[in-house]
Amino acid sequence: MRETVQRGVMAQRDIAVIIPHLGLYGGNLRYIELGNALTARGVDFTIATPEATRPDYMDYRGRVATIDELRQDPPRVLLASEQGIYSEFLEFPAERRYFYWIIPKTAREDEIAADGRSGRVGMLANSRGMVDWLQKKYRVRASPVVGGINLDLFYPLRPEEAHPAPPGRFRIIANGRFSRRRKGSRIVARAVGALAKRRDVELGFFDQSTTGHTAGLPPEFRCRARVRLDLNIPRDTIRTIYGSSDVFVSAEKGAGWSNQTIEAMACGVAVVCTRSGTQDFAIHEETALLVRRNSWHVRRAVRRLMEDDGLRRRLAAAGLEKAREFRWENTADQLLAAVRA
Repeated sequence: MRETVQRGVMAQRDIAVIIPHLGLYGGNLRYIELGNALTARGVDFTIATPEATRPDYMDYRGRVATIDELRQDPPRVLLASEQGIYSEFLEFPAERRYFYWIIPKTAREDEIAADGRSGRVGMLANSRGMVDWLQKKYRVRASPVVGGINLDLFYPLRPEEAHPAPPGRFRIIANGRFSRRRKGSRIVARAVGALAKRRDVELGFFDQSTTGHTAGLPPEFRCRARVRLDLNIPRDTIRTIYGSSDVFVSAEKGAGWSNQTIEAMACGVAVVCTRSGTQDFAIHEETALLVRRNSWHVRRAVRRLMEDDGLRRRLAAAGLEKAREFRWENTADQLLAAVRA
């Protein structure tokens, strides 16, 4: 195995991850962004899938390979996050293996955690919440390799780019993947529906992909607010949806790192969210309003932001500054430090 020196730092030359596919999902975006940051540092980073198809939804500057090709030229460090390929991961001829926890409660979590305790597999976690969860539930120590944000894609709109709501209307946006109840789309709808009794409210649901999931409004959906649905939004234009809104709401559960919440913050939008996947950057009353995962608490927090323009502007500004601390370059530094430890 070769190594290279760049910026005065000895970098691992061979790091790879095996994943089932490169479809548009948050976990896959993580490896693309992380791979670009590592490649910029001179690290040879490979994403291996069964077909070795390059992603068509964003630029990826690292290497792709089939899993069989990678097996013939194994990496020094191998990563995996999917329990479905965990057996293959264990059998892979790599010098060191690390399971990167992206979400809790995988089907084989007991087995994976036991391998972490024994030292058979190194443990990485994509957020402070995941680190704490592994320690509390399994007494497993995981190195934090927290999520990031691409500040070249997510930043506040210029005035000429925005598409604000009509005068007097308040625009709220949330995740629109109703097929996954953990996203909390129904909770947001119930909360905002009650608010629409008092004011002209527009509720926008959006999603970047419908691949593998039925996205969109369910047949029984009812909401008093005006409802807008945007699906299959190109990743390089989604900031227009964030930036043209007054508030972003996340009622998620079971998240490791909430990509959409930090994306909204990076676009200068005030945020109401649960603690799920947000503990690294959402600080109650400072950068966001943190709520319990039910429609009553969500409604109360959103109403505060509807009625207090100063609070909304303050949270948006502080959230923007906080989001800027989480560049993917920092995530790459954390990964390199963890695999050398």
